Amino acid sequence: MFSGEANDIATTEDGIIWIDTYAFEGCTSLQSFVVNHLIATIGKYAFNDCDGLKSVTMSYNLTK
Repeated sequence: MFSGEANDIATTEDGIIWIDTYAFEGCTSLQSFVVNHLIATIGKYAFNDCDGLKSVTMSYNLTK
């Protein structure tokens, strides 16, 4: 579904429609994240304590 500590770039796979609360919490090596067009919701604190995160590319479908 997602990759954490081992990768510095993560993307969502087809079939995933939301990112849960605290999904990437503490993934300190995550630097970039690309949200595909199917994702409509990203939970609160999904990227909490992702200290290395520099960019998140959002989809136009996000509603929450």
